[in-house]
Amino acid sequence: MTGARDTGFTLVETLIALFALSLLSAAGASLLISTVDGRRLLETRSERIRDLDLANALLKQDIAALTARSADAPESFGQGASLRGGFRSEGEILELVRNGWENPQGVFQRGGVQRVVYRLEEGRLIRAAARRPDALRATPVDERVLLEGVSELRLAFINGDLRAERWDSAQAGGVSLFPAAVEVAVSFETGETLRQLFLAGGRT
Repeated sequence: MTGARDTGFTLVETLIALFALSLLSAAGASLLISTVDGRRLLETRSERIRDLDLANALLKQDIAALTARSADAPESFGQGASLRGGFRSEGEILELVRNGWENPQGVFQRGGVQRVVYRLEEGRLIRAAARRPDALRATPVDERVLLEGVSELRLAFINGDLRAERWDSAQAGGVSLFPAAVEVAVSFETGETLRQLFLAGGRT
């Protein structure tokens, strides 16, 4: 009489099944990690694109809205300028006075002129806009970090065939004298450089 074969798995079959399961688990975990990393990379790139778009839009609006109205830093008692800028590794890079600051239905007791400063601080490009052009130290200033990871920011002021790395409207023949355009080159710590050309307003 022949004995019936046990219906359970042998040790070899069990080991093979466990090995196959471990391979599937490893592959699944690797796929999940790759998916999460890809999503994070996509979110980081999307966030950076949004930051670049915002910085580009604000620079474009500010430079296009230049006005022949001088202003200086709070309590500096210097010669005010409506446009001043040049290369610096840190600190204020671009200073301007702009018009067209919206005040719907005159809700706020202020005019439409602003003093705006762009500065570099520990790798961050910051836009600081004072609530009034002739500001005091107590005047509220709205600051916003536009870009991070910035290694350098260079400006070029273009007027016809002339190209200058620095500009000071107070020393360039009067506050009504502006360049035709301002070129802004932003270099990042990654080695990339973004270059944009903005048309200047306020020319007479």
